[in-house]
Amino acid sequence: MGTQIQKIIRYGNSKVTVQTYYIFDELAPNEKAKSDVLYIDENFKIEEIQNTFVISRDNRGNTLSRFQDDIWDFSAYSVISTYQDKINFGTLRLDDSKIAKKIMLILLIMGRGNKSSQLSVLTLYNYFYSAIRPLSQFSEQNNISLMKSLFSEKFILKYLYVNRKDTTKLRFLARLLKYLCESYNIIHNIQSVFTNEIKQFVEYSRKKNEENSEQTLLIPSRIYLYGIKKRWEHIDNINQYINSLSDFFEQFLSNRGFGSTMAMITKYNLIPSQYVKWTDAVSQFQLSKLFSIYEVKNRRSFAKFLNLIYSTCFHQLLTYSGMRRNEALSLNNNCLITTLTESGTVLKLLGKTTKLTPSFEETAWITS
Repeated sequence: MGTQIQKIIRYGNSKVTVQTYYIFDELAPNEKAKSDVLYIDENFKIEEIQNTFVISRDNRGNTLSRFQDDIWDFSAYSVISTYQDKINFGTLRLDDSKIAKKIMLILLIMGRGNKSSQLSVLTLYNYFYSAIRPLSQFSEQNNISLMKSLFSEKFILKYLYVNRKDTTKLRFLARLLKYLCESYNIIHNIQSVFTNEIKQFVEYSRKKNEENSEQTLLIPSRIYLYGIKKRWEHIDNINQYINSLSDFFEQFLSNRGFGSTMAMITKYNLIPSQYVKWTDAVSQFQLSKLFSIYEVKNRRSFAKFLNLIYSTCFHQLLTYSGMRRNEALSLNNNCLITTLTESGTVLKLLGKTTKLTPSFEETAWITS
């Protein structure tokens, strides 16, 4: 949990030994990004958490979210910033939102993943959006509160039956119910059920889903090789113009009137001297031939062209390194490492992974 310290709690005037705990202690990029400190002892209760308690901070120490907020922002603790690093309690009924926050806080404090590490941001996201929110919404449809639904075996089985083909919902709700049942009902005053009937139904549904799922046929290697070949053709073609493209892109970013239209000059109140016709802009950097191949005809299509370049290079990176998407997105500048061995030169890409543990681990992928 944390370092044990002495602290006087409000139960009388005696001193008791407590443990200090920071949410995302293992995932925070630095000390400033840590949450407020929690003091956990045998009398600790979720209900005692104040509304002003800081759940998350950015790497400069600025508050991102407090317990009272409808949106909890975990972007500082995620490998990459996506929509999956925010929990929106505002999508729930008010009473359900209060219960959901307590459940999420239990997961944040007590939750453990592989090797007893803290739960990753993605796992927390899935607990909320694949278990808590769907159950809350189903409860609302049936005129029952989230609190009561957690303690009703009949209602839980009804919910599971309706969602029997959604393995993700089944898995995360079963984990959550078991989690609450085994450890935190009494201490945290949240009652739930996880009976043998619930467990057996989840297992039965999971097996049926596996039996009924369509298996993806093995894609022949020649298709992969063809894709690699075509992407290299794109890259080689573009690489011939790389310097001109870089200069063109710099002008594209710095001057909204570059390669634009008079209508855009008026819309953005630009001065006439900023206006450069698209054809003149393309000719200036000798990109007419390249742009004709990819049908780049204006600023909008140029933006799409840039996305094409990105996608092409990104897929080659995945192909040659074996990275997953999120792992590749964690790469920074100067991430290529060259190592000399007896067998020759080995190239590695240095990035971050959560494959073996929910916390960020720096690792390297051999590439060629």
